[in-house]
Amino acid sequence: MPVEIIKDYIGLSHYSNIEKKLNLTKPQTIPYVTYGNGIPCFEANLYLLSKLEEGKSTRVGGGTLRTYANQIIHLINFCYNNNIIFTQLTDSHFSLFIKSLIAKRNSLGNLKRTGKQVRQIGTQCLHFLIYVQDFYQLKNFIGQNKSSTIRIKIKRTSQKIEGNKLFDTESLTHSSFPNDTPLKRRHPVSEESAMKVWEYINQEPNREKRIRDVALYSFLETTGARNSEVHMAMVKDIDDALMKDDAPLLRVTTLKRNNHERFIPVPQAFLSTVTQYIRKIRRKIIKRTIGTANDHGYLFVNLKNGEPLSAESTRRRMSEWKEACEIKESFHPHLFRHAFITNTLKRIILQHNNINNTDDFRKHLLHTEKFKLELQQWTGHTHINSLNAYIDLVFADINGYQKAYDQASLVNTTEDILVRANILATQLKGKLININEATSDFIELIEAFKNDVNNAASRIE
Repeated sequence: MPVEIIKDYIGLSHYSNIEKKLNLTKPQTIPYVTYGNGIPCFEANLYLLSKLEEGKSTRVGGGTLRTYANQIIHLINFCYNNNIIFTQLTDSHFSLFIKSLIAKRNSLGNLKRTGKQVRQIGTQCLHFLIYVQDFYQLKNFIGQNKSSTIRIKIKRTSQKIEGNKLFDTESLTHSSFPNDTPLKRRHPVSEESAMKVWEYINQEPNREKRIRDVALYSFLETTGARNSEVHMAMVKDIDDALMKDDAPLLRVTTLKRNNHERFIPVPQAFLSTVTQYIRKIRRKIIKRTIGTANDHGYLFVNLKNGEPLSAESTRRRMSEWKEACEIKESFHPHLFRHAFITNTLKRIILQHNNINNTDDFRKHLLHTEKFKLELQQWTGHTHINSLNAYIDLVFADINGYQKAYDQASLVNTTEDILVRANILATQLKGKLININEATSDFIELIEAFKNDVNNAASRIE
């Protein structure tokens, strides 16, 4: 594998004159890059280590560093296959490399990458080549001057966000980069597809897999967290949320904001589902594999080895569910985030009778601090303008409906409980669970339902 993952990497940090010793870094998960013949690419690995020193994320199987490695590996393979060392690259070579990325097609004959994806790969490769230039102390290898072997441009843009505040950005570009691909608006996962998969998961004959995947699916659907954020959830987060009986709040790490955290309101029924997984499955898996003393604390675990479940594993599982349920539309973890954000916006809009169109709503976002804090807290967006696409989708969907926010919340809670009760009945009928387990789960479900109804009803009054 050209990009491998090294777990528990420990590097040199600094020498302390006070302690008279060499201090080491904390164990981290980092990518390790090799050529096609297995020989390490030391320039690429040094580049990644420099990004590690800058504080780039290595969480969830390598984090941002893994993304960088998977981007620059394309250039490394290009140079390896064409017997070119990095310092011999020319502008023509780089243009040919970009064209090869654009032309690549999948097994169905469709273009493998969008224009945006090609530009992202190309930009990261330019940053890597700048590092190579600095490392070897080269002159005129890559730059904006006409004398540079590889000629680049720096694109500067300004964007207004949250009123009149200007946000300036700079990005590297090259004459070979493709034009922008027309924006494809992603619609949330449909209720029909979501229900098909939900029923399929609940009929899984493997008990451990079924209960784990039900909890995982519920987490995606209920929190709207990014796939990688879901896999950073800890058992302690569930325990802390359970301590807040009246209005449970679940802590979620926000990856795109320097690992900040946000707190999302969640129903008791959801916490009940996840708690059942922890109690019935997770504890046994940990004890059977790595041992209770070595418990890492991550909520979702691999059933075979007890290690934290990877985000990539969930993407693969969802592809399997899509195929098994014969779903034709897109179906991947991020669509559940789209659905969560859309439904959250819808409830906020329906709570206010004086919001009649998208312009009215954007005015509220700009001038109502409560709206801004609520939306940013729940969704983890840095800027309000990131929600524009969702706002348009919401108004196209509700189109005149007027329901109270908490009444809608109460209806959603009721529907959710009915779905879960029907699933219990189906599992009992199919002998996937016995009568004692069904009774215990049903009692727990009813208690969670009572708490959710009381919370919603008290706000309506």
